[in-house]
Amino acid sequence: MIDSSTDRLTELQTLLLKLDNKDFSRQIKTLSDGTLGQHIRHIVEFYISLLDGIEDSEVNYDNRNRDVNLETDVKAAWDSLYKIKLQLQTVKNNKMMTLVTNLSSTESKAEVLVSSLYRELAYCQEHCTHHQALIKVGLQELNLLHLVDKNFGVAHSTIIYRDTLTKV
Repeated sequence: MIDSSTDRLTELQTLLLKLDNKDFSRQIKTLSDGTLGQHIRHIVEFYISLLDGIEDSEVNYDNRNRDVNLETDVKAAWDSLYKIKLQLQTVKNNKMMTLVTNLSSTESKAEVLVSSLYRELAYCQEHCTHHQALIKVGLQELNLLHLVDKNFGVAHSTIIYRDTLTKV
């Protein structure tokens, strides 16, 4: 699981090496005027939330920093992904955790759910894949789709399934 998360984060770093700050922070209509940088910041901050919560065995994705620098500065985003990958390499064992989250759209009401480190790591990876798919849509609008390969933003299970179709 650590390796597959690291692979996804490396894909993002590879993309960042090909982008400038202008394209990184350009508003994209098909993303409701969101930016590639906002999606990458969102991914980064979910991983940071999880990694910061390991010591106390509690994660709360709602209390992210929302650091504008991570969505406007390609180098800052790349560096953050690098640090996350290093921290992921220190994860050796699963452990019980609690997830603190507000699932209400009308009130501020925290709920506490039983989870585990590996379950939350799987969530971060799937969350990353989902946002990579949105980033891919944004790249298409910017005529930069050539910067990523066909499997960028595609779930591992879908990649494996597609491979079985081509082998038939």
